[in-house]
Amino acid sequence: MITETEHPDLPKEQIHIWRVPLPQPPNVLSRLEQLLDPDEQQRAARFHFPKDRIRYTVAHGALRMILAEYLGARPGELCFQRGRFGKPYLSFPSAKLGGKRGAGRQELAGVPAASPPPELHFNLSHCEDLVLVAISRNHPVGVDVEKVRNISNLERIVDRYFSADEKRFLQSAVDQHYPTALLTLWSRREAAAKALGLDLSAALSTVKLPAYQTGGETELTNFAELQTDSGEKRPLWTIRDLELDQGHVGAVCAAGSAPKVVLRDFQA
Repeated sequence: MITETEHPDLPKEQIHIWRVPLPQPPNVLSRLEQLLDPDEQQRAARFHFPKDRIRYTVAHGALRMILAEYLGARPGELCFQRGRFGKPYLSFPSAKLGGKRGAGRQELAGVPAASPPPELHFNLSHCEDLVLVAISRNHPVGVDVEKVRNISNLERIVDRYFSADEKRFLQSAVDQHYPTALLTLWSRREAAAKALGLDLSAALSTVKLPAYQTGGETELTNFAELQTDSGEKRPLWTIRDLELDQGHVGAVCAAGSAPKVVLRDFQA
């Protein structure tokens, strides 16, 4: 895994992970807010707490800026459609949906949306103070980031859904490292669920992950029997941990064999 600050092309064998820090300066927040379409602006306005509204605005405004760079487009031209469990996909440009900015949040089961750009996939995750955006060509991708903290309410989920290997892995963790180990396993599951286009509740009972040491990677051949929300079967997936900082853990999951992960830093 390498870290870069300049914007390169995106080779098919790479996944780019963009780190977007929270919060952002007021002038940047204002710029990002102006990029949101009417639906996104309304959703941001519905958040009760200002911190949640700011987090949503930064995450989705930065996503538009990042995607626009890869597509050679303006951020406001982008529109999205959603899969059965809510995973967003690009539908570009908005002119194909009638030319109205923000007209394009179409459901797959509703009015047909424009075809997404070929071979471009993305996913977004955020925690309290960090947003991650994953971009890939040819590889459906899912990403997750978690702030390291004590989470007692996950224990019930661990007991019910985690595999014996995962439970043994957690039992072997030293007390002070237990939250990191638990959130690492959780992050892998979230990334896998999002890559497959599943909601988390379905993934908890369906996705089974091998336990391996933090910082590792593996090819998950046991995903072969699973289907995406479009009905496609995926024979091979790769999941790996992200090297972020001491306060965060993360994971990325993608179809295919061990793509190279490049960390990048967002600047508005």
